Amino acid sequence: MKNNIIFDDGSEVLFLSQTYEGKIHDKAICDQENYHFPENTSLRVDLGYLAYNPINVTIIIPKKKQKKGELSQESKDTNKAKSKERVIAEHGNAGIKRLRSLTDRLKLKLFQYQDSLMVIGCALHNLRVRSPIRKYASRTGELTL
Repeated sequence: MKNNIIFDDGSEVLFLSQTYEGKIHDKAICDQENYHFPENTSLRVDLGYLAYNPINVTIIIPKKKQKKGELSQESKDTNKAKSKERVIAEHGNAGIKRLRSLTDRLKLKLFQYQDSLMVIGCALHNLRVRSPIRKYASRTGELTL
């Protein structure tokens, strides 16, 4: 089961795609969902979205190593800085998966229940993020996919 989730800089879930079954690529989900972003949006993505290029959006993606080559030290440093910013999405995914029924093997075969569980996981994560006790700090105003 696979979903695409868009987070803001405060680790809040802004968008959750439908649940897709089987081995589907991240970019293929983006193409099927046909996302529309506001103008001048910066989008931090990982290498699974290498050919993804929506209109009026700045894509921030790490540089990929060539097949039989090495990255320069400068490229390694920029990739490290980009991954420090993208860790927000990884923490958001971990926050969603605190709902154990999302990580354990699910015996329900109906997609509507699997979609509902993912929506509940995202809602609980957003409730935790919006809590005044545990306020997440927003950094740059960019989105993470």
